[in-house]
Amino acid sequence: MKILVFDTETTGLPKDSSLPAIQSSDNWPHLVSISWAILDSETNSVMKTHCYIVKPSKWTIPEESSRIHGITQDKALEFGIPLQDVMAAFNGEQCDIMVAHNLKFDLNVIINAIHWDLGIPFRGFAKRKFCTMEIGTAMCKLRGRSGYKYPKLNELYQHVTGQLVKVNQLHNALFDTLYLCEIIQRSTEIRIQMGLTSIHINNANQAVQRTQGTIQAPNYTGNKGSTGPMVR
Repeated sequence: MKILVFDTETTGLPKDSSLPAIQSSDNWPHLVSISWAILDSETNSVMKTHCYIVKPSKWTIPEESSRIHGITQDKALEFGIPLQDVMAAFNGEQCDIMVAHNLKFDLNVIINAIHWDLGIPFRGFAKRKFCTMEIGTAMCKLRGRSGYKYPKLNELYQHVTGQLVKVNQLHNALFDTLYLCEIIQRSTEIRIQMGLTSIHINNANQAVQRTQGTIQAPNYTGNKGSTGPMVR
């Protein structure tokens, strides 16, 4: 099976997160950058990665958002590529499963980009979808105000791997994608919930035993994207 693992960085937060992007043109934030990886469930290896900055069209990246992900308006204008090209590459990936940490947010951002920013009627993704933020809630058992709270990506990563995430790598779409890949690679519980067969899980466990997952610095190349295995 091919698993598409992805993450987005945006111009901000939605005005109303309960309102689906398809229903309003000015509620969800614009896409600033997107990263994805294709994970092969049988070999438990990352086949390829892509990371793109989107060239702003009719929107501006607020300074408060730039402070979070490090992508300014000037940087996006210089290194970004047209949204249509980015979405064409993303939609062109062949996969069986889509996975994100806070899937609802990332999917709505993409729907907003396609349906409203590009003006292309969105007809849905015919893929199985899983949210590691939701799956990880029962795994991490982090106390919130009422019951267990959703784990942040770094909290789930630490729970699964026993390692800490480097703070300066958070809120970078490619790093977040690679951390999520390693979580999937090393968590049998998550792979079971994703419906992977025992053959897939046994192969994955053997692969994890052979290699320790380590996140390497991305070969970030702006408007050319970033491709190639980054987790090994």
